[in-house]
Amino acid sequence: MAPRRRAAGEPPPVYGPTEPLFSVEMKHGGFFCGVDSNKCYVDGRTAYFDGCEVDTWSPLWIKDFIEQLGHDPAKCFVYWLLPGMSLNEGLRIVDRDIDTLNMTMVVPKFQHFTLYVDQPHLFDDINLDDVAIVGSPTPPAVLSTGTGTGTSSSGRSQFAERDETPISVVLPSDSDDSGDEDFVDSDNDIEDDDDLYDEWVDKDVEPGHKKKKRDKPDDSDYDTDELELPCSDEDEEDEKVVDPSKPKRKIVQFTTFRPEDLKEPEFKMGMCFPTVNDLRKALTEYSIKNITVVAYRKNDQERLRAYCPGKPPCPWFIYAARDTRKKCPTTFVVKKYTAKHECEREWKLKVFTSNYLAKHYINTFRADMKMTLTNFANIVQKDFNMCPSTDKLSRARRLAMQEIHGDDVLQFSKLWDYAAEVRRSNPGSSVFINLKAGHFSSLYFSLYACKKGFLAACRPVICIDGCHIKTKFGGQLFTAIGVDPNDCIYPISMAYVEVGDTKTWLWFLQTLKEDLGIMNTTPWIIMSDRQKGLINAVAAEFPESQHRFCVRHLYQNFNKQFKGEVLKNKLCEIARSYNMTDWKQHMDEMKELNVEAYEYLEAIEPSAWCRAHFSELPKCDLLLNNTCEVFNKYILDARKMPVMSMFEKVKNQVMTRYYTKNQEVEEMGGTVCKKIRKKVAKLVDLSNNYTPMPAGKGVFGAGKYEVNIEKKVCSCKKWQLTGIPCQHGIACLRHERKSPEAEVHECYSIQNFKLAYDEVIMPTKDEREWVAVNGCPILPPVYTKKVGRPPTKRRVAPEDKDGLLSRHGTIQHCSICSSSEHNKRKCPDLGRGDIPVADILGDNLGDPVHENVVVDEPIEEEFRPPKRKLPVRRMPSTEATQTASTHDDLAQSSQTSMLDTLLSNAARTQQSQVAPGPLPESSFIASSRDPLPPPRARRPDVAAKKKKGKASAPAASKKKTDGRKKK
Repeated sequence: MAPRRRAAGEPPPVYGPTEPLFSVEMKHGGFFCGVDSNKCYVDGRTAYFDGCEVDTWSPLWIKDFIEQLGHDPAKCFVYWLLPGMSLNEGLRIVDRDIDTLNMTMVVPKFQHFTLYVDQPHLFDDINLDDVAIVGSPTPPAVLSTGTGTGTSSSGRSQFAERDETPISVVLPSDSDDSGDEDFVDSDNDIEDDDDLYDEWVDKDVEPGHKKKKRDKPDDSDYDTDELELPCSDEDEEDEKVVDPSKPKRKIVQFTTFRPEDLKEPEFKMGMCFPTVNDLRKALTEYSIKNITVVAYRKNDQERLRAYCPGKPPCPWFIYAARDTRKKCPTTFVVKKYTAKHECEREWKLKVFTSNYLAKHYINTFRADMKMTLTNFANIVQKDFNMCPSTDKLSRARRLAMQEIHGDDVLQFSKLWDYAAEVRRSNPGSSVFINLKAGHFSSLYFSLYACKKGFLAACRPVICIDGCHIKTKFGGQLFTAIGVDPNDCIYPISMAYVEVGDTKTWLWFLQTLKEDLGIMNTTPWIIMSDRQKGLINAVAAEFPESQHRFCVRHLYQNFNKQFKGEVLKNKLCEIARSYNMTDWKQHMDEMKELNVEAYEYLEAIEPSAWCRAHFSELPKCDLLLNNTCEVFNKYILDARKMPVMSMFEKVKNQVMTRYYTKNQEVEEMGGTVCKKIRKKVAKLVDLSNNYTPMPAGKGVFGAGKYEVNIEKKVCSCKKWQLTGIPCQHGIACLRHERKSPEAEVHECYSIQNFKLAYDEVIMPTKDEREWVAVNGCPILPPVYTKKVGRPPTKRRVAPEDKDGLLSRHGTIQHCSICSSSEHNKRKCPDLGRGDIPVADILGDNLGDPVHENVVVDEPIEEEFRPPKRKLPVRRMPSTEATQTASTHDDLAQSSQTSMLDTLLSNAARTQQSQVAPGPLPESSFIASSRDPLPPPRARRPDVAAKKKKGKASAPAASKKKTDGRKKK
């Protein structure tokens, strides 16, 4: 909106208290008259201009106003009357941008300005020397003419001189004889003026030299143009006449304070700082480096006065203020400075804050994310010779980490943009976000390279598990991990949820199933722990799949009721049995050891934890869910970061892992992967104990086992279950002079290993280049502050602790009275005098007292009904369905021009934006389609045993309780 001239009789506008608008009152057509308090603007007119904006106010608008008033801007001078001041001292010339900028700095405190237009050219033809005023005690001041002494060489009036009085006047000369001879001005006739002459006239001034200005009063806050410094000895020798009553002055050149000077700040007279904030930062650094306190008497936008309040009284002092000789109005200049300190050091500084430590050591934390507070304190003490408190160090580390990783709350609002960037950089990837009443609920994340490599080259085995996220908002991270051809972890997908229950596991498995395109669940193997919510979810989404349990978690629950190394070893033998004969034998031995333990294991589905009942299709004999445990430890640092930083760090770790695996392929030799070759080498050593007995057509007898090298089977069932020849089969292959590695299943081949890590995971761009999705705002999960310090370490079961033998579960007795109700420290017989204490305690006197510490928490989480419902809806998938085109090598011919070569090289360096094709079917399942077994049917005897076990468990516990009562 442009300013407009106010019409006659129109009321003035009303601006808001924070509105950046103001009005200008223009007084024009007149002239200035009078001096000091009698100064006035005579014969002028007034015009008003409203709607002037702060952002666009400049001298160009003033020139436009003058033209609208009918004057020539080139012959006019404009003055601004400071608000609340008179014409004698409040006029400031306005002809540059810095002048209009000073006007806007007081808006909106003042929203009405008064401007005066002076036109000196109107009086060029008037001979003002003939003008006199009769009857006044002193002759009035009049404007100087264009030819008089009041006009500069450029024709500009004295009003425009910035270093002089804003309005200058000239008195009529008394020495001019052109007046009337009969006229006598008796009021100006002064007699006996010798005393006045001696007081006001300097006799030592030579003709032709200007009189020096009088010294200004010694005001500590006065903005002096000269910088006071004590003269050096050389200056004293040059001075022949020294007046001790007057201070010596020395003009100092200006020096600019640079940012690199903050490392070792030093102040000097005449040092210039761009802003007052830079001066404050320098004083803070000076205070910390010198371990001194800096206090402020004046600290505003106009001046800064600091001193040292130390004891004994310290002379250190600094004064800085704005200087009119610097073009920038915000520049601060040091005008007074005393650098001497005579006080003691202060070891407690208020400016040594956690924010300062965080900014100073942020690069140190970038290099060492796991730096402890003890090491941090040692570094601070070495650098600053200060010992801050542990709380301050902790706050500084938290602020530094927040600056490095980002804010927890802010990153939730950026998830839409981050998901779009992941889909753009890696087409075909899946990122689904669910909200609940505007708050974050869950997020599913899976990269296209992981999905394609898993389906193309990995066995149909999916290990699922959950781990806790160690941030303020908490939550759990669900992970789905596969097994690559080298028997290493292969990440597939992960999901961030608020709580792990049946509904969230159902949502995760359903999304994973649809994302991988799994239609027939029969050939798939799902491995997990025995959480009830997870068991129900797997049964609902993968009903025909074989659900295996981690034997380690199975033993944790088994050990609660049945303790002892004998039962533990027998449980491991049952799980490791490869054939039905060994399995039945070990089960019978368990029955002889403990009938209740046998019934406990009999109630569990054997295909979930015994190798003898495993399916032979996936070529996998895993008993432990170590793949998920390894991955959870692999991303431990990422789980401590905010949500977006966590997924980005995991993505970068997987991206680097793909690159490392491709480098490992170049070092592999042979046809099978490295770890598989080591397994075959161990089996070759074990095959020396077996002498093969050939029967013909590839059939051999090796000890008590039957081997068929043509069909690649052995009666021990290890060859069929793993796809790797067992020691019996290797003994028979040695008889036929065949290489054992040639008989290994193709799922372990280097070719499949290359295929699994063939895709390239592309990094994401800088956050400033992301495309804004403009989705609905995402609020963080509802935060509930928990009591106490948040735990950082997992509780370890007593049987898993290393070192000394645990005393968990033992009953302690008093060594004095042999009572089990107390120890010797609280024994009532201690000190009675009947029995000498030294004789009773003996060498045990002073031994440390060990109190019972019961820490027994199961790893499996019991199923509990959810407190609140979580949304199961998902975002619609945006995956493309077109077939991805492959890059063919360009044919090299003699007709190929240099332009064609350059174009082909440029095309190779650019990222292909072709939409990915549909995910392929699992190659392992496709190659094993013929021997694929039909869907399993539950055996009635197993179901009856389950019901019988559940019914007998309460009865057994009841018998046990009755027996205790009888005792």
